[in-house]
Formats: sequence, structure tokens, C-alpha cells
Amino acid sequence: MKKELKDNIILIEDRDEDIQLIKRIITQTYPNLNLIVINDSEVALEHIKNKKILKHRPKLIILDINMPKINGLELLLEIKINNDYNKIPSIIFSSSTHQNDINNAYSNNINSYVQKPMNYKDLKKVLTATIDYWTNINLS
Repeated sequence: MKKELKDNIILIEDRDEDIQLIKRIITQTYPNLNLIVINDSEVALEHIKNKKILKHRPKLIILDINMPKINGLELLLEIKINNDYNKIPSIIFSSSTHQNDINNAYSNNINSYVQKPMNYKDLKKVLTATIDYWTNINLS
């Protein structure tokens, strides 16, 4: 029997609590999606530069901004300057609403900047709307 392939989403997030909540929402809501978590920004940068992320053929890359060592905007810059990643939608999913963060993200060609809600109900609503759009509605 042939195993059905799942689409991959890459989550670059350092906060364990957020990872667990996002993982729960995705596994419960999207059985056809496989969440690959990178919880260290230096490891994420290495994967981006060495094109290891490409082996997973992600449909979407979700980045947090506020991470130690290397922030999400620096990772975004590495993603967007690499031609191999140009067609993979990348979104910032962050609690930051600082206008400088938003402007910098769009200056570096982020596909979308989404504020991460603080409660589970709103987190689920916003995350599922975001994933639905980028994996089912948007043609890329």
C-alpha cells in the first residue's frame, strides 16, 4: 500500500509553549500537513544556507521575529536572497506589532506579517485562516 505524502510547513520558533500550541492546532486541524519545527535560529540559518529546508519542499515557512542569537528578520533576509526559496511563501508570525518590525519584514519581501494572538481561541482562528490561505487559496 502506497503511503500518502503530506505537505510540509516549516516553523522557525524558539518558544516551546508556542511550538506546542501551534503543533496541536496543525495536527488537529490539518491531517494532510506535516509540521517541521526548527527551534534554534542558528540551526535554521544553517539549514537555509545549506538548502536543507528544500529537501522537505515546504508549502509555507512560518517565522517568529523575537528569537535569541539570530532574529526572524535576519533569517527572512537569508531566505529571500536565495533564489531557491523565492516561490515558498514565508510569513512572520509574531507578537510584535512594532511598526519597524513590520516595515523591515515587508522591505525584505515577506509574503505576510501576522500578529500572533495571546489566547488559544484567537491563535487557532488566526493560524488556521493563515494556513488555509497559503496552502489552499493562494496559487504559488
